[in-house]
Amino acid sequence: MKRIALPLLLLTMSASLFAFSFSLAPNTSFFEPLNSDQFSPKTHLGAFYLLDSDPKGNIIRFDKLNGTPGEYFPLINTYKEGKDDAFLLLQAAGGFSALKFDFGKVQLQAHIEAYIRGVFYLLHGNDVMGFDGSYFIGMESKIIDSLILRGGIRHYSGHVGDEVLFAVIQSNPDYIDAEISEYVRDTFEFSVGYSNKDFPYVEGAISFMIPQKNSYLLPFAHRPDNITSGGKTNAERDPESYAVRGDYGPSYKAIILAGELTLSYPFGMNNAFLILSGKLHQDGVTKHTLDPSDDGGFWEYEYDVTLGLERFNMNGRSIAVELIWHDGRFPLLNYYWKRTKSVSLVFSVN
Repeated sequence: MKRIALPLLLLTMSASLFAFSFSLAPNTSFFEPLNSDQFSPKTHLGAFYLLDSDPKGNIIRFDKLNGTPGEYFPLINTYKEGKDDAFLLLQAAGGFSALKFDFGKVQLQAHIEAYIRGVFYLLHGNDVMGFDGSYFIGMESKIIDSLILRGGIRHYSGHVGDEVLFAVIQSNPDYIDAEISEYVRDTFEFSVGYSNKDFPYVEGAISFMIPQKNSYLLPFAHRPDNITSGGKTNAERDPESYAVRGDYGPSYKAIILAGELTLSYPFGMNNAFLILSGKLHQDGVTKHTLDPSDDGGFWEYEYDVTLGLERFNMNGRSIAVELIWHDGRFPLLNYYWKRTKSVSLVFSVN
């Protein structure tokens, strides 16, 4: 205990000498979550309805049989278009900041946040389609109370629902020998944002995400290269068992670019807002699967338009209701190759 107390005491004394303040656990992030980002770390409950496409995905054979490459099969065959287009989304999230250094016009702190979400059929016996999880660990800086910088590591992990898997295996016993293409992704994330409490009418942010080295080389998603199976790395397993991924060109980096612009009209303890947001996925055309034959044309776009009304309490926390138009990927990681158009009604807590 003395070993911990002494450095903190010295840090506090130094702060008084050099005119900066230090807080061990400020518990407030500088960087507001991208509100309409479907994987934003905020707690919400929502229902959405698909207007186009469906959430059917793929699984991959585990073994290359008799020299024949592995195959992809449809994952969900219990889905019925027109009947099962309504879904329920539940997400719990949290985060905290620590070790805040305040130099007046420049502030710096560490931040950790995480979420877990599930998507269920709304009118199909409430079968769960899958669960996602994500966490972020990094540093944040706020400059002149307006410019926000953030950098760190973000991990994503997707899991297919057990009821879906059971239904698939029941329909075709051959699926017992197949391995799910679980989505796992480790990225470096860098963001720049603008937010000023003295001018709350406009906010914005841009984020840049690139996978860590060797974490995007497999078709069955962004599985970190340090994971082994049967004592073999991904690079060793792919040609021996899956053998479905062709060579990607040097320009393919599986980069994600995200941006958001928020227009707000605060009144009293309330805030009405319009959010325009979008994403560019460099893995959009290949979906990390099959045989990419050229070195270009990978980019895929997503966009959202959100209308919302937010109500604050005296502690700065809020509850919001949002109406969202989404044109892009289905909001579960393991269905990332499926484009959909949907309308959502979401209640969120920040």
